[in-house]
Amino acid sequence: MALIKCPDCGAEVSDMAPACIKCGCPLAKQIDKNASAPSTGKEFSAKREGTGILSKKKWLPWLLRVVIVLVLAIVVVFVFRLKKQEEKIQQPRVTTSAQQQQQVLSAAQRRQQEIGDLRIKVEAHPNNYLKGEIYEVYNKGIINDYCQLTSLRVINNSPFQLKDVSGRVEWFDENDNFLGSTSFSIAYTIAAEKNLFGGCFSVYSTKGRSLTSGTLQGKAKRAKIVFTNASIDDKTRPEDCPQQQYGE
Repeated sequence: MALIKCPDCGAEVSDMAPACIKCGCPLAKQIDKNASAPSTGKEFSAKREGTGILSKKKWLPWLLRVVIVLVLAIVVVFVFRLKKQEEKIQQPRVTTSAQQQQQVLSAAQRRQQEIGDLRIKVEAHPNNYLKGEIYEVYNKGIINDYCQLTSLRVINNSPFQLKDVSGRVEWFDENDNFLGSTSFSIAYTIAAEKNLFGGCFSVYSTKGRSLTSGTLQGKAKRAKIVFTNASIDDKTRPEDCPQQQYGE
């Protein structure tokens, strides 16, 4: 129920009353008139403005949420790309370090392989690494002439100490005819070469019992030393190799 004004006297009466209680003016027509009257432009504008205000208030929080989500997405993408770039920069360094380690390891393995191959070669062909120089040969006899190696200088051009060294002496006459051969053996370990410019040489003799050699009947003019056996000695210390000297 609402209050309306009487069109005649202006008094406020209920809209349910059939007539004004003050002047008696009928009110039914006034109510119908007010009900059927169209809304004014101001009222429509006010309602429209009110609706717009309510819409803005309703969608503003959602708009802020969308903006925040977009900003977070941009930040995440930026950080991800930055991390990827750092990984690309650091990856070559890691790869280079790994390659260097692999190269060092490969070089060490190659060196070990070369040493192993050289050991096999020295033991298989000692004559390629040992050089014998005759110091003294006995070449006379009371009844028959015979020859014997009595002193020998040995040069070791290998990087290994060698033991159980033995070989043969080939004897030739004055016409360079082959007379025969005798065997010899060295009782001590021969030290390894000192450096690349000169090997280690040692002198062995039958008198000092460091050299054992056979005899051959006949008179020889020349002898040739051939080494046929040698074993690498990894246990004997260089200072324990007797009679060793160094030279070119």
